[in-house]
Amino acid sequence: MIRTALRWRSAPRAHRLLVALALVVVLACALALGSTAATPATAPAATSATQPIDGCAVIDESGTYELTVNATTNATCLEITASDVHVEGNGHVIAGADLDASAAAGIAVTDAANVTVRNVTVTGWGAGENETVERAGIAVENVTDGTLESVHALENDVGLSLADSPGATLTDVAVRESAGWDVRLEASATAIDGLALENATVSLEAATLAVRSTPVPEPVPAGNAPVGFLDVDAPPAAVHAISLAYDPDAVSRPGDLAVVTAAASTAATDADTWVPNDAVAFAADTAASSVTTTVTGSATLGVVTSDPIPVDDCRDLDAPGVYELTEPIGGSETCLEITADDVTLDGAGYSVGGRERPGADQHGVRAVNVSNATVRDLLVGGWGVRDEGRLEQAAGVSFENVTGGVIEDVRAIQNEQGVSLVDSRSVVVREIDTADNFAGVALWHSSENTVTDVEATGNVDGVWLWRSERNAFGSVAISDAYYGVATVRSDGNRFVDTTVTDATHGHFLLSADANAVVNTTITDADRGVVFDGSSHNLLTESTVSGGETAVVLRAESNANAVTASVLADTLEGVVVRGGSNETAITGTAVDATTNTVAVADAVGTAMTDLEVGGETLSFDAENVSVASVPLESAPALTPESHAPVGAPLTVEATGAEPYLALTLTYANASLGDAVDAETLGLWRADDGAESWSRVADSSAEPANRTVSATLTEGGVVGVFGLETYPLEVSLVDARGEPVTNATTVTVADAETGGIRAIETATDASASFALQNGTYELLADAPGTDTASAAVTVDGDATAVTVELPALETDAD
Repeated sequence: MIRTALRWRSAPRAHRLLVALALVVVLACALALGSTAATPATAPAATSATQPIDGCAVIDESGTYELTVNATTNATCLEITASDVHVEGNGHVIAGADLDASAAAGIAVTDAANVTVRNVTVTGWGAGENETVERAGIAVENVTDGTLESVHALENDVGLSLADSPGATLTDVAVRESAGWDVRLEASATAIDGLALENATVSLEAATLAVRSTPVPEPVPAGNAPVGFLDVDAPPAAVHAISLAYDPDAVSRPGDLAVVTAAASTAATDADTWVPNDAVAFAADTAASSVTTTVTGSATLGVVTSDPIPVDDCRDLDAPGVYELTEPIGGSETCLEITADDVTLDGAGYSVGGRERPGADQHGVRAVNVSNATVRDLLVGGWGVRDEGRLEQAAGVSFENVTGGVIEDVRAIQNEQGVSLVDSRSVVVREIDTADNFAGVALWHSSENTVTDVEATGNVDGVWLWRSERNAFGSVAISDAYYGVATVRSDGNRFVDTTVTDATHGHFLLSADANAVVNTTITDADRGVVFDGSSHNLLTESTVSGGETAVVLRAESNANAVTASVLADTLEGVVVRGGSNETAITGTAVDATTNTVAVADAVGTAMTDLEVGGETLSFDAENVSVASVPLESAPALTPESHAPVGAPLTVEATGAEPYLALTLTYANASLGDAVDAETLGLWRADDGAESWSRVADSSAEPANRTVSATLTEGGVVGVFGLETYPLEVSLVDARGEPVTNATTVTVADAETGGIRAIETATDASASFALQNGTYELLADAPGTDTASAAVTVDGDATAVTVELPALETDAD
């Protein structure tokens, strides 16, 4: 007999119409096929082949058995007492009717091992009127390693009962409409996978435990909709991990799932006993459509999801919960105001429209003095006046003094501000599309917020910040604006992956310090990035192209840096003026039509490794502008016997006492083989002059490929070096035969005797590149006397043959 030690409560059966109809059909089929006797027959002796069972039976020998008919009986139908038994039910039904008092279960497995029952339905094993006996659809006792697979138990006292049966496995089992527990385990370590109950699908591992589906409690925990509920009965200290599956088609927002518990099943209908959602730990697996939580002892637990509250008109949202628009709404004053914590407004794609009303408090949606507010999937338009002369606190969506929350998937059109944060912190703004507002996204006195995935088109200001700090912006695309991004009196913000196209100012920083603009692309803005009274900011890994000026620093914008960027196709590259000191431009390519860099009324401007006109420049500058000059625009004459290296520059004074400490790095390709690197220097020609003069302190470092000089006046400057010409030396002996011994050839200046070059020849020839002049060649090889020859290089290639006489000896 199945045990009844664990408590259970009787409950009226909730007969669903479809289930009832199905049972009628099943039972009708069973009756048509015939009923078995109350006393089961003994199954045929097992052989290696599958043995058919054509009714109720006792299986007392090992083997494989196959149920071939439906069976209806008033006693236990299948009794299995042998080990190593496999029963295939073939989808047939074992039904109980007019049960005898001794009938314990539809299928009873006792005192055996390795028994499998699969693909069968047991139904009708319940107590009759005036009976106190408890029956089970399937009862397993004192069985090791039993398996129930694809078994359905319907309308039994207990669906499945296992006692003293370790190593059991329940797979793809469905239990419905049990009067007591759906599954009961006593000292039976069991793995349950995908147990389908009336209101829950459960997976767990346990030894002593009972579970049953419970009707959805009334009331459901506030603000939630039920997904699945379950009663658990276990020893007080027992801890079990239980997974409950949900139907993904019935849960549109898996992120809103939560687990709730009540201390005991008898309290499940008392709303005050529910543990709040955020106090129950659980793990959600959206891929598997399940949640897992831990239960200690006995409890009722459920999976719930937010239950949207329908909204069909303007109103206050003054209680926690999820609200959902059911139709477009609007008005002339603030339409939806969130005044409670933990509110989610789902626009469901509908619009909240405004009508202009001067002087009115106008917001499509406003959250005020709350935390954890969410607004999503909404269209807002017509809130405030889009006037290029004003920017007031009217907005499509506004968070004011909000801590934590999300504004996402919002489209804002023709508002004073599309999305606005005021005195708010830790808010995420993402997936925003703004068009034709005064400001697309605006932050006022708001810090540590995140703004990502924004598209702003045709707004006066794409993004606006006022006294807002440490905010993070990413993937913001702005077009057709006066200010792409305006950062005003706002410090420590970071902008990454921003694009601005067709704006008067790409990114304008006014009295804003310690901001970082990273990987930003600005195209066709009159002024790309403007630092106005702003210090310690960084522009890096960015591109500014088109327009008038790429970067402007003015009004005492100090210690700003531009690094690893490209400034191209603008009239001016970098303009530093108005007391903007200690500017550092590093590793940046500048291609500007007029001025590459212009510095006026500023000190400490340092340019390092600027790529300008194909050359690399480094310089410190005060009150000068520097621009690349094409070779064809340079003075026609060059210093005598000199050749240019790279393109020249134009240096102009922009104020008193101009100063330029310039280092130019040349490429070996620019030098070629026709210029002596040791003679390189910086030369200057006055504007319009046809002659050059070497800058007094000009010096070259061939090892570093650099030329340096200090300029204190303007003009055209360029790097020149003395030209060299090839000298080919052939070495022969007295017979005119090539000298192949190692020969040292020395070239010395004929006037000074200074050695200009030395080469060791092994193939009877030596090559030199020499400036114009007269030289003495000395050739010395083993076994020969030293030979000498005079040669003059005069603007062309020269060849000379040196004869090495045989060494004179005493015998001679």
